[in-house]
Amino acid sequence: MSKFAVAISGGGIAGLCLAGELVKNDDIRVDVYEASTQIEEIGAGITLWGRVCEALQLMGLSKGSMGVATGVFLVLRP
Repeated sequence: MSKFAVAISGGGIAGLCLAGELVKNDDIRVDVYEASTQIEEIGAGITLWGRVCEALQLMGLSKGSMGVATGVFLVLRP
């Protein structure tokens, strides 16, 4: 039986997280398409909300994402 094929446009944080989860299923073939020829730091910042942090933790990626964070601010709201 042939694998279900998924094409992901963009190798940013969302595309790579999606690809990382999909490849865990042996019945899915994943292709990621990225226009850039190399991955490099561009000086942009991102904000990760609570649910995103929970999702990264479930995927086993929270240690890696926090390991590269340069400015971590915790804001608690009532």
